[in-house]
Parts: sequence; structure tokens; C-alpha cells
Amino acid sequence: MKVRLHPGEFISRAYLEPLGVSSIELADRLCVSASTVSRLINCKIDLSYEMAVRLSTVLGRTPESWVNLQTE
Repeated sequence: MKVRLHPGEFISRAYLEPLGVSSIELADRLCVSASTVSRLINCKIDLSYEMAVRLSTVLGRTPESWVNLQTE
């Protein structure tokens, strides 16, 4: 059985925790509010395509791969 992660949980586990990056630092890099990133990594909001593009620019992967995390 495939374990499904919300994109925010994936970001937290794969990027923030291992790299020691705070949600505030990520928000600054994404040019969004800290509350937006907090809601995303706490799985309170879904990932928009605009955010997927921003994540692609800052963290890598394609925007489509970020969106696919949302739809899986």
C-alpha cells in the first residue's frame, strides 16, 4: 500500500527538517507570508499551481510533480 503524504508534509520531511530550514526562511525564499507556509506544511491548505511553481523554483522538481503530490 502506498503511503500518501500531503505536499506540506513532504516539504517538511524532505526539505525543512533535513536541511534545518525554518518555515519562515522558506516563506522568505518563496516570497509568501510565513502564515501561508505554516498552513501548507501543517496540511491546512492545498497546494495551488502558483505555489507549485514557486516551490519548483526554490526547492527543485517540476511544478507538475508538486501538483501530482496533491492529486495522489
